[in-house]
Amino acid sequence: MTLESQVRMYMDHLTELGFVPELGGEKDIRFKVEGGLYQILVDASEPIFFRLIFPRFRKVRDAEDRVRVEAAANHASANTKVAKVYLSSDDYVSAAVELFCSPPEAFKPVFERSLDVLQYAVNLCKQYPAS
Repeated sequence: MTLESQVRMYMDHLTELGFVPELGGEKDIRFKVEGGLYQILVDASEPIFFRLIFPRFRKVRDAEDRVRVEAAANHASANTKVAKVYLSSDDYVSAAVELFCSPPEAFKPVFERSLDVLQYAVNLCKQYPAS
């Protein structure tokens, strides 16, 4: 499957579900859900790899906040199926669902569930106790 056919497959599926996808680059498909900007990142070297992310949903404010955010990210990742919440080197928090889907079209029946799980992980992280 070529990069172009992967991008088209994701764009078409998002459109069928009522989203308005846009290309953010040749490997970056963006769409909004409830005010948040989500992305599907396409990896042409591994077409069965599906990665849905909610990037940079929170900024770490200071060193004390970093400790809370790291604990919340760990809690959300450990208590959510297939979702990862992580901090980037520039102090932003992102979340991702990463799956192997073979054939690549196998992402379709799990896409909405993946989006739900991603949103759940983000909410779990945001609600984690600040202690």
